[in-house]
Amino acid sequence: MDNKSIVIGLVAGILVGALGIFVLDNSKISRLNNQISSLETENQLLTDAVDIKQDVIDQQQIALDAIEDLQTQYELMQGQLEDWETYKTNSEALIAKLTSDVELLNYLYAAQTYRAEEALTHLHGYDSSYESLINFNSVYAGLSFVDWWNINGGPYEDWRPYVYP
Repeated sequence: MDNKSIVIGLVAGILVGALGIFVLDNSKISRLNNQISSLETENQLLTDAVDIKQDVIDQQQIALDAIEDLQTQYELMQGQLEDWETYKTNSEALIAKLTSDVELLNYLYAAQTYRAEEALTHLHGYDSSYESLINFNSVYAGLSFVDWWNINGGPYEDWRPYVYP
C-alpha cells in the first residue's frame, strides 16, 4: 500500500467519522432545540402564572384594606353606640325622676285643693253661691284625702274633672 491509499483511507475515515459524529450530534442538537423550545414555553407559562398570582395578591390586598376600613368604621360605630346607650340610660333616669316629680306635684296639688275645699266648706260665712261650681260632698264623699287619692289620684287631668265639674 502506498502512501496515497493510506492518506485516502485516513481522509475517508475522518470524513466517515465526521459524518457519523455530525449525524449523532445533529439528533442531539435537535433534541436540545426541542428542549429549549419546551423550556421557553414553560418559562412563558410560569411568567403568566406569576402575573396572575400577583393580580390575585393585589386583589387580596384591596380586600384586606376594605376589611380594615370596615373594622375601623365598626369600632367607631361601637363607640357611638356606647355613647348613645349611656345617653339613653341617663335620659331614662331623668325621665323617671321627672315623672316621679310630676306625680309628687300632682299629689301635693290635689292635697292643697282638698284642704282648700275643706276649709271653704267649714269657713264661717261661706258664700253658698259657689256651691254650684264646687260640690265638696259629691266630689270627696266624706273621704279622707288619702282615701280619695287612692280612688281618684293620678295626673292632674284625671282628677280635675271630679273637683271642678
